[in-house]
Amino acid sequence: MKYFLYEETLWQLFYCKYNSPKNIDIINKFIKLNWTHYTHAEKFNKDKYEAYDGHSITNDEDVYIFYTTDNKAELWQIGSKVTDCQYVIIPNLYHIRKIGELISKI
Repeated sequence: MKYFLYEETLWQLFYCKYNSPKNIDIINKFIKLNWTHYTHAEKFNKDKYEAYDGHSITNDEDVYIFYTTDNKAELWQIGSKVTDCQYVIIPNLYHIRKIGELISKI
């Protein structure tokens, strides 16, 4: 299976009532309760997939595969905690962005 990465992505906000959303069980609970367009998620492993166009993921630590209800697989990255304008961390609020998609072998 191959993947391609988007050239530009925008960060969104991800609220998680738990201490850390970087846990697959917590991500799947969030998806079931809040994002009806997705069925489940799994941890992305860069050794199992090949980059389609040469732009590869070098650090897969915070990258996950989100599966949609229409059988697509999207790559999402969970980022750092969100801060306010005075750089105070907002509890349980994180950055998240869609960075690419899995595609069939070509």
